[in-house]
Amino acid sequence: MRLYIIGNGFDIRHGLPTGYKHFKSYVAKHDQELYDAIEEYLPAGDEWNELESALGAIDYELILQNSEMFLASYNTDDWSDAYHHDYQYEVDKITRMLSARLKEQFADWVKGINIADACNSEQYIPPIPRESLYFSFNYTNTLQQIYAVPDAQIIHIHGNCIYDDDLILGHSFRVEKSLNPYIGPDQDTRIAEAYDSIDEYFGNTFKPSENIIKEESVFF
Repeated sequence: MRLYIIGNGFDIRHGLPTGYKHFKSYVAKHDQELYDAIEEYLPAGDEWNELESALGAIDYELILQNSEMFLASYNTDDWSDAYHHDYQYEVDKITRMLSARLKEQFADWVKGINIADACNSEQYIPPIPRESLYFSFNYTNTLQQIYAVPDAQIIHIHGNCIYDDDLILGHSFRVEKSLNPYIGPDQDTRIAEAYDSIDEYFGNTFKPSENIIKEESVFF
C-alpha cells in the first residue's frame, strides 16, 4: 500500500479556487473591516500567499500605536469610567478580528467551495488508486467526492471542511513569554491588559504542528 501526500496544487489542478488569492477576494467581498485589518497589520503579501506565516509576524506595535487615541489621560477634564477600558477594548477587538474572526471567515470560504465544479484532470493526474493512503494538507473533500476514496484512507492534517468546525490555520512562532516589556506594579493597567490581548492572540493563532502529528500517528 502506498502513501500519497496531497497539497493545494492538487485542488488547483482541478480548477478549484482554493488559493489564498481566492480567499483574499472572498474577504474583500464579505468582510471589508477584516480585509482592511489584514492589509494593515499582517505582512501576507500581495495575494496573501504568506497569510499563515504572517499571523506570527503581526505588527502588534502598530495596533498598540493606532489604539492610543483611546488611551485617555487620567487627568483629563471630561474623564469617564469608560476610559478605564476603551484602549484595551480596541486592541482586543483588532486581535480577535485577526484570529477568531479570520478563522471563521476562512472556514466559511472553504466550506463554500463547490467540489462539483472540479474539472476533469485525467490528462495530467494519473488514476487515483483507492486502496492507497492519503496524507492531505487540504481542507476539501476532492478525493472523496471526485475519486470516491473512503474517508478512512485519508488524513486531513489541517481539518476537513465537512466534519470539522475548527479548521487549523496558524503560524509556527512560539511565544515563550509575554511581549509586554514593562511588566510591573507601576505600569498602567490598561496597557498591561492590552499586552495580555496581544499575548492571547499569539497563543490562539499558533499551530502546534508536533501535537497535531502525534495525534494522527495512529494513521501510520
